[in-house]
Amino acid sequence: MESFFIKKNITIYSALKKLKETGSKCLVVTDGNLKLLGTLTDGDIRKAIVEGKNLDYRIDKIYNRKPKFINKKKMSNLIIRDIFLKFKLDLIPIVENKKIIDIMIWSDFFSGKKTLETKKISVVIMAGGKGSRLHPFSKVLPKPLVPVNEIPIIEIILEKFLKYNILDIFISINYKSKILISYLKTTKFYKRIQFISEKNPMGTIGSLALLKNKKLSKNFFVANCDVVINTDYKSILDFHENKKNDITIVCAIKKIKIPYGTCEINKNGTLIRMLEKPEIKKFINVGLYVLNKSIFSIIGKNDGMNFDELLKKAKKNRKKIGIFPIEDSSWFDFGQWDEYEKSINEIKK
Repeated sequence: MESFFIKKNITIYSALKKLKETGSKCLVVTDGNLKLLGTLTDGDIRKAIVEGKNLDYRIDKIYNRKPKFINKKKMSNLIIRDIFLKFKLDLIPIVENKKIIDIMIWSDFFSGKKTLETKKISVVIMAGGKGSRLHPFSKVLPKPLVPVNEIPIIEIILEKFLKYNILDIFISINYKSKILISYLKTTKFYKRIQFISEKNPMGTIGSLALLKNKKLSKNFFVANCDVVINTDYKSILDFHENKKNDITIVCAIKKIKIPYGTCEINKNGTLIRMLEKPEIKKFINVGLYVLNKSIFSIIGKNDGMNFDELLKKAKKNRKKIGIFPIEDSSWFDFGQWDEYEKSINEIKK
C-alpha cells in the first residue's frame, strides 16, 4: 500500500519515477500521518507539462484535492464497483478516521484478487450441452473439457468460484457425461461436486427442475461451461441481493462497429443525418446469472426450458429481473471457434 503514497512537496520528476515503479496511473498524496490529501494521476502530470510546467515543478499545485474515497464503515463490494465504473478510477483509498487504511486497485478488484468475503452460496454449472458450435472437437470430448492454455475450461471456472465461500457445486450433465465425470474424478474439485443427470436434453436452463428438492442457498449462481469471466462475483451477489432481484443477468458492454454508413430518417422518409461507420453499444449476455429460489415456481418438472423462455415466464409472473454490467474485456467466450482463438490470445495478454 505504501508504495502508492507520495507527499505533496515532491517534484513532477519524482512523481513520474514513482508511477513507473508502481506500474500505476495514479498515486495517493498523503502527509506523514497517513491523512488523505488527494490523488495525482498521469493525466494530471501530462496536463501540467502541456501547460509549460517543468520536471522540477512541485506537485502541490497540480494534484486533485477532492479525490474519491470510501469510508471503511460504508465499504462494500457493490459501492467499490460502482465508484470504479462510474468514475473510471485506477485506485480508491479506503479511509477510517480521516486516515488511509487501505487502497483498492482496479486490476486487483476486478480480477477477484482483493475483495470482501462472500456468504455461503450454491453454484450450478450447465455442462450437458452438445457444443455443436465446437465441432469437430466436441464430437470427441464434451464441451467442458475444451482446453484453455492446456487447462479444461471447467477447471478454470471451478477455480474462480472456489476463491469464494462456496456452499456446494452442482454440475448438470448429459452429453458425453461419463468422460466428463472420469476427468473430474482426477481433480481436487470432485468431492465437492454433485452431478445432476439429464436423461434427455432439457434446454439451456431446464435442468434446474432437477434441483427443486436439493438444498440450495436462497440465491445461487448459474454458469455456462464455455465462458470464463474475470470479475468480482461477490459484487454480483451484493447487487442481486440489494436490488432484491429474482434474476440477475451478467452482461458485457459490447461496442459494435457497423462497417457501413447508416442513414437516419424521419417518419416521412426524409434524411435527418448520415453517420459514417457508427459504433453502437449493446448489453451482451455472457452466460452467468444469479437466481433466487423463487424462480422454481415457474420452472416445470422435466419439460425442458431455454433461458429466454424462463425470462418470458418470469416477466409474465412479475418477477424482478436486473442487469449487472461488466467490461467487455472481462469475459472470454470459448463456445464457438470464431471466438475461441481470439479469447485464447486475450487471456495470454
